[in-house]
Amino acid sequence: YGAPRFAITGMALMTTALLTLAFSAPYRALPAFIIALAIFGTGNGMFQSPNNSTTLAVIPVEKHGMAGSIVALMRNFGSVVGIALGVRVCDMIADMAKHGLTSSQALEQTAFIAGFQAALLLGALFAILGLIFSLTKQKNIKENS
Repeated sequence: YGAPRFAITGMALMTTALLTLAFSAPYRALPAFIIALAIFGTGNGMFQSPNNSTTLAVIPVEKHGMAGSIVALMRNFGSVVGIALGVRVCDMIADMAKHGLTSSQALEQTAFIAGFQAALLLGALFAILGLIFSLTKQKNIKENS
């Protein structure tokens, strides 16, 4: 089927899982969360390897070592920044949600859910951007083939 199709399908699965989690977070039971996370993991697995393959396909063979290192660096950097940004957004939105109200366990949970949903929506936004870039990448590969 070709690597770009797998990469696009994988990114679409990740986007779908993130949006599902974001819009249904307070209403989902544990099995539904597990299924959504399994879909996300499947999508991530379908995206990573084909994305690396198509990236290295346009690099001269003698530079594959350096290119592979840069791809790994960007993947790790993206993970670290994404986690930090997600936690910051979650914390910021949760603080705004409970601002000026008396503290209670229900309020804390509601505020956390609001922050968690905001972080998932931010992740979904980045996944949508990744999907757009994957579609563009497939178009560029077809034109250069």
